[in-house]
Amino acid sequence: REYTEKSDMWSLGIVLYAMCFSSLPWSHEDPSILKAQIRRFAEERGVGPQAGGGSAGTGASTDGSEDEAESSWLPADVGSRLGTLRLVLAALLELDAARRPSATDLVENPAFRGQAARFTRRSG
Repeated sequence: REYTEKSDMWSLGIVLYAMCFSSLPWSHEDPSILKAQIRRFAEERGVGPQAGGGSAGTGASTDGSEDEAESSWLPADVGSRLGTLRLVLAALLELDAARRPSATDLVENPAFRGQAARFTRRSG
């Protein structure tokens, strides 16, 4: 398989997940078992060839229900500290690389920009 910018965005999602939840979404020392965990997750979400297609991405909807459904697999956001960053995280961990945001998409995303500005002000 070819590694692209979308692969890097997936990696960023893993790092952001670890920062937000102090754990990894999937973890195992054996790469083949790790791949099997992710494949099983994809099948449970109805994504991938074994599951018959579909996507676990963050589609836009007018009432936000689809966005909420797409991030529902993430751990609880205790105290709502993540806010809309939770949706950005779900998008970065989109299993379908074609639906995963690019770096430009991410930088232009209002939710991401707002969170980044908020934390930049804290540390600066």
